[in-house]
Amino acid sequence: MLPPAQPEPAEIETSIFLIGDAGEQNPRDIGPPLEPLTALASVAPERSVIVFLGDNVYPEGMPREGAAEWADARRRLAAQVLAVPPGARGVFLPGNHDWADSKPFGLYAIRLEEETIRSLAAGRDVRMLPGNGCPGPATVDAGRLRLILLDTQWWLHDFIVRDSASNCPTGTVGTVTAELRRQVKDPGAGRVVVATEDPNPEVAGRG
Repeated sequence: MLPPAQPEPAEIETSIFLIGDAGEQNPRDIGPPLEPLTALASVAPERSVIVFLGDNVYPEGMPREGAAEWADARRRLAAQVLAVPPGARGVFLPGNHDWADSKPFGLYAIRLEEETIRSLAAGRDVRMLPGNGCPGPATVDAGRLRLILLDTQWWLHDFIVRDSASNCPTGTVGTVTAELRRQVKDPGAGRVVVATEDPNPEVAGRG
């Protein structure tokens, strides 16, 4: 059987690339797994969306600048941000490791990571969604594709998930699920993809 014919770049409406745990790579391994991703998204970058599905910084998220782990954490993020070719869109979902490996510093680690991504992106369309430690859902529309992003660790985190700087449009389980239903059912949406980090199995069963 012959393999299916690959579409020409002009025939591609929207491509979505999903990659998880990209922040776990060892220094010697960090290039090769991301290079094919960059090559594929470069075929039609203006119609490509790359989604990093959480755990972007191992082992305990983004520390404060000046901490011993800061340079390594920034290097891990930089490798991922720079893997998004010019013209493509990049989205970073938070995961439990980004929330300081589910520790008390989590909300602040998320904000530090978002700030670092913003500085590394240097004007390109690469960002963290949902932002500011909010649960989402956040929406990215690309042609007929609607990408809906949820921060599942917000639901599972045992420590503070909001403070005076949060200002989230949704801040309770009820408002998050109601907004998710609304966005999925929106008649303007074509194909809908809901993206989240795969929750930590040790805590995913909590209410």
